[in-house]
Amino acid sequence: MISIPEKIASSFVYVDCGARGEDNHPFLHAFPGAQYIGFEADAEESARVQAKLKNGRKIFPVAVGRTNETLPFYVTKNPACSSFLEPNQLFFGQFLDAAGDTEIRSIIKLPVVTLDDYLPKVDVHSIDFIELDTQGSELDILKGAENFLKDSVLGLRIEVEFSPIYKNQPLFSDVDAFVRSCGFVLFDLSRHRYRRGTAPRTLPTSGQLVYGHAYYMKDYRLISGPDAWLHILKLIMVADYFGAWDYAYEMIKYLTSLPQHPEAKTFLNILGEYECASEKKTRIYPIVRAANRLGLRKLLESLVRISAKFSSAYQIETSNGLRSWVD
Repeated sequence: MISIPEKIASSFVYVDCGARGEDNHPFLHAFPGAQYIGFEADAEESARVQAKLKNGRKIFPVAVGRTNETLPFYVTKNPACSSFLEPNQLFFGQFLDAAGDTEIRSIIKLPVVTLDDYLPKVDVHSIDFIELDTQGSELDILKGAENFLKDSVLGLRIEVEFSPIYKNQPLFSDVDAFVRSCGFVLFDLSRHRYRRGTAPRTLPTSGQLVYGHAYYMKDYRLISGPDAWLHILKLIMVADYFGAWDYAYEMIKYLTSLPQHPEAKTFLNILGEYECASEKKTRIYPIVRAANRLGLRKLLESLVRISAKFSSAYQIETSNGLRSWVD
């Protein structure tokens, strides 16, 4: 991780909607000075997480959505699958041991707030990152946070579905179109696969892609205003955290080009960290070049192909017996 000045890292605001189980959030380990604000509709879980968080980090026992209203909420056997959308048992029930997770236990009414309306009331006027894991209501939450998306948000981590786990839910294509319209760029996508329940549990399979997590960052070229440098520096924090080091490098090069900037020394220090890291990683290149000179290129290419096949076979083999897995 790069060294960001504490005065900047401590002003970073991370908002987490669907904060169940987030008392040990990895981002907070990477940037312990950052501010964390969570939303969790389950009041009991909200209290449990809050009790384990450090001072200054807050969980609100509130549901978030597109408008301020009261909506039916489907409480499921697996609490993590509870949603404002009705579970689609016809689809999800196809997969191994999955139907029970979304079995409806009760339907309750919950009040819903928007981020744009609620956060200013608790004296939060700027946020830098939003994480969403709310079982199908992610697009509604984004549409209820358009002011923040336009003015300050730099990165997003969104759970997205490729098939309807819930009835009438927005899918990845819907979420992606909206997020892109707000000036964000898709950088990465994790993929969560499920095994069908009718097949032998030990049958090797690639499974079916059902959902994943999409990682977006703002296009830094769209950031303007007198504090643009600060937002870009925070965006570098996000890019570095998610491993998009080339994007981080491009941004810090841009910042170092700003004439007579008061934070020029900070920019140069960060640039130096990336250039040192780059030099370390290029030490293997002379070995590869020497192998080419010795006529070993075809051998190396064969080894790469074999390695790729082995990796694919290993992934399928190690999924045996699992009902779902991430790749």
